[in-house]
Amino acid sequence: METLPALSEIKRRREALGWSQAQLAKAASKLAEEATGDRVGVSRVAITHTEGRGYIPNYEVAKAIFEALSREELRKSETLKGIRMEELGNLAKSPVVHVSPINKVADATDLMKKRDFSQIPVINANESCVGTLTDGLVVRAVARLGTLERVYSSTVEECMGEPLPVVGETTLLESVMPLLEAQKAVLVSKKGKIIGIVTAFDIMKDKDTQS
Repeated sequence: METLPALSEIKRRREALGWSQAQLAKAASKLAEEATGDRVGVSRVAITHTEGRGYIPNYEVAKAIFEALSREELRKSETLKGIRMEELGNLAKSPVVHVSPINKVADATDLMKKRDFSQIPVINANESCVGTLTDGLVVRAVARLGTLERVYSSTVEECMGEPLPVVGETTLLESVMPLLEAQKAVLVSKKGKIIGIVTAFDIMKDKDTQS
């Protein structure tokens, strides 16, 4: 009988793949059925209990869960190889959705909510990125200023953090992967002018589209 990884690994690996518990249950159920020839159901509830309540599934179910995770990890890894050598100019999204340093935080956060952004670049009138506004920085500003109303009435410049990294359009994706892991986004420039943005989320979407 094959030795399986620790059950405690399931949640970490599932979340790293961006899978819901229902997605993992569906994939594992299909593999279990293929392996046994029987309709071996792996429910979302079983995944929930295994991840958080110490439930120990039977061997065939556990094996199917880990096999589903391994196959998806391999699929995403192989797909990513195909785009690692792409130039960022080919991957960048434009125009760059941004706010100005003089905008009110209230307007900036409204835009972030509308676009489902966790961060947004701050670009001045000279088209230079001078900072970044994030959800975390807004929360910290509340702690500093005392109330959310005071934060919302402040300018973005008063609450923003360091600007996102800016890289040239011919830079290869592979070389900025560490930046994307840390910053979740990089701005792309051409002849000193910002022409687009590449986010970790966009890379994951492109990767899934190509698979």
